[in-house]
Amino acid sequence: MIEQYVSIVDLEDIKAAIQEAGLRISSHPNKGLLVEGEESCRRVLLTHMLYRAENTSLQQSMLKSTGCLSENMLIVQKLLREKEKQYKCSLTDGSFRRIVLYLGISIHRMKQGYPLELYTALENDKTAMAQDIYDLIEQYYQVTAPPAEVAFLSARLCNAHYLKSQESDEAAIKIQLLTRQFIAAISASMPVNIAGDYDFFENLSNHLISTLRTEAVFDMPDSSIHK
Repeated sequence: MIEQYVSIVDLEDIKAAIQEAGLRISSHPNKGLLVEGEESCRRVLLTHMLYRAENTSLQQSMLKSTGCLSENMLIVQKLLREKEKQYKCSLTDGSFRRIVLYLGISIHRMKQGYPLELYTALENDKTAMAQDIYDLIEQYYQVTAPPAEVAFLSARLCNAHYLKSQESDEAAIKIQLLTRQFIAAISASMPVNIAGDYDFFENLSNHLISTLRTEAVFDMPDSSIHK
């Protein structure tokens, strides 16, 4: 629903953007104006509007209504950075922000019970990355992402812009993966789900990475790290 506190000037701009996105506006008694159309179009439009409406009252109201306030998106940003390192790719600042905003909207919509319509994409070099991102989102945000969500995210990652490849810290990435596996194994035998606590994972993995660097363990072969 289009919020009642949006100004008339904003509303006219929003109506034009909605129509350009292939969506429709309908008026319902006691409900106001409703946006109708495919879920994928809604999300792309919201991402675009949030990205373009930087530091405005409209952006703040939209961030609040879509659950994309900065304090809610910190874990998403960290997860995406983690996967950039793992897959040896660096999004430009603009593309990184767009993907983070899209993921925030995706999480919010899935929690509201609005998953993507059936969507298929050709297998591409970002499919595995998209799957890994949603695997972690499921773990930390308690949502279930169907294949359509992964396919749509992979397409957005393919269309994003990237910086020239940078060297990744292979050992640090392995420590993060092993730490997550270790926490999951412990959590399975506990009444409390610590596997969903990102702060705990981050603190433990950072501590292990720092300790191993101090002891120069990163010079060991891969087999030593796995042990």
